[in-house]
Amino acid sequence: MGLIIAWRLAILIIAVQPIVILSLYAKRVLLKRISIRATKTQEESCKLAAEAIYNHRTITAFSAQNRVLKMLDKAQETPRRENLQQSWFAGIRLGFAESITVINWGLSYWYGSRLVHQGYLTPRSVFETILILVTTGWVIANVGSMTSDLAIGLDAITSIFSILDRTTRIEHRAPEEVQVEKITSHVQFCDVYFVYPNRPNVMVLQGFSIHIEAGKSIALVGQSGSGKSTVIALIERFYDPNQGVVEIDG
Repeated sequence: MGLIIAWRLAILIIAVQPIVILSLYAKRVLLKRISIRATKTQEESCKLAAEAIYNHRTITAFSAQNRVLKMLDKAQETPRRENLQQSWFAGIRLGFAESITVINWGLSYWYGSRLVHQGYLTPRSVFETILILVTTGWVIANVGSMTSDLAIGLDAITSIFSILDRTTRIEHRAPEEVQVEKITSHVQFCDVYFVYPNRPNVMVLQGFSIHIEAGKSIALVGQSGSGKSTVIALIERFYDPNQGVVEIDG
């Protein structure tokens, strides 16, 4: 349409459009990457802050407030340094992208005014051609910047279907399942080893064995992360042990 209305001006804009589209695309992608990197660099310090809030009683009891504050400050050093470097780099690239866009507008209006002065075009045709071609460039850049979102969406779909298609070890509809009419609640752990899936390098339970008789109370005592809650989670079968057996009534 721009070539039909004003082909002279359209040729100039089309020649510059690839640079404008690339600069707009780089701007969109850059902003997304900065946001993702900033979020990732803050994860460690956020986890540390959350643990400090959750265990504030223990921290206060041992007068470890200053130690925790120093740990938080140290955890912020890397994100602070990376964010500062990214800010300079992003400012230069974003400034370049905005400059290209402004230069494109200025060049288009300058050449369009010359064509109007020479009698080749009317002011209306200049505005129509510029708006058509520049808007088209914006649309192309925006669509191109969405390719990363599509890739993220495909990865999310893949992970969802992997969960839906997973064969669970607990099949409540199995024909050979055993129906227990009465449970007396004798619980026994036999040489249980366990690690959480998201922390495979941290052994929570190692050769853990215990026998709990029905109707009796026991106390699980230990520091944070020693596996007290893990024992309850294994009894409720939120997880299965990596090795060993958890028995209820044998």
